[in-house]
Amino acid sequence: MNTDKISLIVGFLILSSVFSLRISKKYSLPSLLLFLGVGMMAGSEGIGGIYFDNMAIAQLIGGISLAFILFNGAFSTKMEVLKEGGKEGLMLAFIGVIINTCIVGIIVYFVSSFSILYSLLIGAIVSSTDASAVMSLLSFGGLRLKKKVSSILLVESGTNDPMANVIIILLISIMTRPDFSSLEGITFLFLQVVVGGVIGYLSARVSIEMLKRFALKLPAIYQLTMVSGVFLTFGLTNILKGNGYLAIYIYGLILGNSGIHFKKSSKEFFGSLSWGIEMGIFIILGLLVFPSKLIHVWKIGTFIGLSLMLFARPLSVIITLYKSKLNMKEKLFISWGGLKGGSSNCFCNITCSCKYRWS
Repeated sequence: MNTDKISLIVGFLILSSVFSLRISKKYSLPSLLLFLGVGMMAGSEGIGGIYFDNMAIAQLIGGISLAFILFNGAFSTKMEVLKEGGKEGLMLAFIGVIINTCIVGIIVYFVSSFSILYSLLIGAIVSSTDASAVMSLLSFGGLRLKKKVSSILLVESGTNDPMANVIIILLISIMTRPDFSSLEGITFLFLQVVVGGVIGYLSARVSIEMLKRFALKLPAIYQLTMVSGVFLTFGLTNILKGNGYLAIYIYGLILGNSGIHFKKSSKEFFGSLSWGIEMGIFIILGLLVFPSKLIHVWKIGTFIGLSLMLFARPLSVIITLYKSKLNMKEKLFISWGGLKGGSSNCFCNITCSCKYRWS
């Protein structure tokens, strides 16, 4: 395929995704599912006829994309939000993710032929919410919520991906390495949290000093410096066995609450970049879906999605926040508000992870 055709296809996909946002706004539909649908329509079994099944490229693009989405979420988060809903949000991000993983994993184990580890892996994949989806729900969706509720959702959605990522990597290590020991697991968890936290903090401080001392007083230069910081922080943290997503969140949070110049224009830039990345990653996930394969997985995929929405997620939130002063309606909203991203992730991840198992 030559450059002209690729350019034409990319332009059409972006335009289709932008148009789908109008549909999302008008009918209150999850935008991520619409982006996913655009990708499926453009795929090899859709009208576009684009054949794509390279999981390695999708994983690479997805990993870097998530780093920028998390950075944008953290960069736009004020410290007041963290103070208001930080305790409950962090509890949901860590304890809630573990509970959600266990509940979904147990359900999958008893209704399928999967092993307990594979079932828990599926539970971990769908356990976290989606930062960009939650932020679009709170801003683009036009909802007016109590500050406490919206703060909890923002903090949780920005911090639970690192925890889910840790659980997924840990489970895969146990599944693929029979000699994987408890000591290795503890060391892995320690390095993920400590290295991620330290590098995220140090990277932010170095970036702030660089922006103050060396960067030209131009918005584009500031934004380019921060883009390079995201890549460097994410790459260095992962090389040193830390959690790159945790590092990126801390990096963005400190930068966003610092006294750097051009903060407003930078937030607009990274907000637009995040929307574009979100569109791209879900279009790619849509391309990975072969509708003819869904006949083998739609029952279990739908069942897991419903179990997550109606049982696992609400129960994990209620258990985690049982001592909070939130009423039951607020807890249920937090449960289902986060699922705007989680339900989309559930569909595409289950489909992609099961694709080769039945092919």
